Amino acid sequence: MSWLGSKVKIEIEWLGNEDLRIKFDSKAMDDVTVAKSRIPREERGGEARELLAASVAECMMSTLLFYLKWAKLEFDGLNTVVEIITDKDDKGRYSVGAVNLNFVVDSANDEDALRKVERAKKMLDRGCFISRSLTRGIRLNYSIETRKIHEPKALMRP
Repeated sequence: MSWLGSKVKIEIEWLGNEDLRIKFDSKAMDDVTVAKSRIPREERGGEARELLAASVAECMMSTLLFYLKWAKLEFDGLNTVVEIITDKDDKGRYSVGAVNLNFVVDSANDEDALRKVERAKKMLDRGCFISRSLTRGIRLNYSIETRKIHEPKALMRP
């Protein structure tokens, strides 16, 4: 099975309070700690949107990078800023309404370079693995189980 047809698993561990560690078990990425306890309660929130933004941006950036190299464009830099816009769905619940990405390619502005960037842009219109998945909708499956413990490590307080 190719890596595109495989499964990816991560583990998220509760560290106490509202802090979490995201374990990727990846050679390319370090684990991530979401330390909500560092900031006041009224400033918390948005971490999931930031992780979604990072996921979409990394996928689209990697895809664009592939297309720019395929087009044999000489460039010195590639950057993107991604913005997640939330709004209410048809049931009045907040959800992600849009993801905006703005790419900047540091390259010559001559006709040949602009033609190559435009070619890569047209190919990027196909999206990437994550953006295509978001567009068509993703089935979400979940289960909850309990494990018997002898003494709880800590109590989660509201």
